[in-house]
Amino acid sequence: LTQQKNFLELLRYIKELNSKYKDFNLIILGEGEQKEKLKNYIKKNKLDNCFLLGFRDNPFNYLAKSKLYISSSLWEEPGHTLLEAGYLNIPILTSNCPNGPDEIIQNNKNGIKYDLGNKKDFLEKIEFFRNLSSKERKNLCINMKKVVLDYTEFRFSKKILRIL
Repeated sequence: LTQQKNFLELLRYIKELNSKYKDFNLIILGEGEQKEKLKNYIKKNKLDNCFLLGFRDNPFNYLAKSKLYISSSLWEEPGHTLLEAGYLNIPILTSNCPNGPDEIIQNNKNGIKYDLGNKKDFLEKIEFFRNLSSKERKNLCINMKKVVLDYTEFRFSKKILRIL
C-alpha cells in the first residue's frame, strides 16, 4: 500500500465505476504507509465493495478467484504480479507505466493497458473488458500464458547458460 502502487487513484476510478455497476468487488492485499489514507478514503466515499485485506501469506487463493487483475502502478520492475496473474489465467488490466507492463503486456493481445492518470481511458478499458466474449477473454489468457513461459526458472537458467 505504497505510493508506487497508486491505489488511491484506482479507488477514485472505482468510485466512478460504482455509479454504473454494482456487480463487483475490489480486493487489495498488502501493507504499507498509505493504509490509513486508503481506509479513510474507502470509508468517506462509502465504497462498500472495496476491501483492504492486509498482508496474506498466500495471495494466490484470492487471485485465482478473480475475474480481472488490475495493476494501477506508477512504475513496476519487473512486473511479477502480472506474471502471477497470467500464470493463473486471470485477465489483466494494467496502467501503461514504465518497465514491467511495457516488457510483458502487448495491448489487447495478452492484456489490456490504460493510460496512467487517465480516468476516462480506465473506464473505457473496463467497459471494453466487460464486453469481451468468453473466447476473447480466453485468448487474452492463452497469449499471456505463452509470455509467462519465458519467465520460468527452466527458461531463465537456459538463457544464463547460453550467456556463460
